[in-house]
Amino acid sequence: MTEPQIGPPKVTFLRFLMKLGAGIGGGVAGALILIVFFMLTASVLQPALQKSAEVDINPIFVFLVMAMMFLASCGANILGTLFLGLTDRERYIKLSSSIYQIFLINIVIFALTAPIYLMTANLGVGMMAFPAGLQIMLGAMASVLILEMVSDPKYSLLGVYSTIFAIFFASGLLFMIYQATEQINTLLFGVLPIVWTSIGFMAGLIGMIYHGVYSTWGVDFLSQTVSYGDDYGEKDEEPTEEEIVEAEDEEGADFLRKE
Repeated sequence: MTEPQIGPPKVTFLRFLMKLGAGIGGGVAGALILIVFFMLTASVLQPALQKSAEVDINPIFVFLVMAMMFLASCGANILGTLFLGLTDRERYIKLSSSIYQIFLINIVIFALTAPIYLMTANLGVGMMAFPAGLQIMLGAMASVLILEMVSDPKYSLLGVYSTIFAIFFASGLLFMIYQATEQINTLLFGVLPIVWTSIGFMAGLIGMIYHGVYSTWGVDFLSQTVSYGDDYGEKDEEPTEEEIVEAEDEEGADFLRKE
């Protein structure tokens, strides 16, 4: 019989490497889907993505970009969360339910970003990178948060902090890469590995740091069981023995009256 876990989950260096590898695996899988789709549709996509080619953006190109980004993003999000869940099966016990919800949220995000694709397509090919980046960032963030909330609601706040740090860290890296290269193609194929590697890295790093904080000070401030103030109002005071006896006497009297 396993003993119940006390405090936040401990992230060893080996588990940190596993989470980092899970993030890399999810990002690389999404990039591979992106590359395969791009190669299959290169006759349409490649001329439009080249700066030197002066081509009109047609609806087929926009549709292919939307389909490519959805498949790559959704594949990376599902596989990335699956790999993360497998790094700690005792904590992430509802992987099937999480993946089902992750697939649904990716469809919702795609439906919400589709009008943005259509609007930015009229402004040029480069502008379509903004809805693509928005879709990838929102999809990855929502997928990880769903994994944390469904599988480990007690420490879902820990997942919220690590995911926010990961998104900011990935955004900084992507901005520096774009400043150095100024190539949209580089960002297109590098955004998924960078985002998911950052997610895996921060999930392990923040977990290690928080467990160290808990071990040092003994305060589990990110646990859902910890209350800060009267969140639900004042609790009713427990009745005294005299009030219990008086209530029982009144119930007995009411019973005799009914008879």
